[in-house]
Amino acid sequence: MTEPTTSDQFNVTAAITPANPRTGDTLTLTISGDDVQTTETSGTIGPLSLSLTAADGATTTLTVDAVPYTLVTSTEESVKITGVSDPTGRVWSVADDGLTATATA
Repeated sequence: MTEPTTSDQFNVTAAITPANPRTGDTLTLTISGDDVQTTETSGTIGPLSLSLTAADGATTTLTVDAVPYTLVTSTEESVKITGVSDPTGRVWSVADDGLTATATA
């Protein structure tokens, strides 16, 4: 088995309200969406040797060649805001659920 490879595809949108803030208004940044994490693992099953016995007691061995496999697993994961960097110096507070952040305009 090879080491699994993992990739992430973020499908997230963000919006800030209000659209036309005035000085002192509370700005709210809201995200929605998810991350789809895909893991791929590959390897080989076999070769296998099968011992076979017939009803009359006769025996033989059957060899099954190695077969490659690839296992792909995709998992949807939630995402959250873990920080906001604002070049204006505005300080954003991230909500406990990580889905919103607020700052003063």
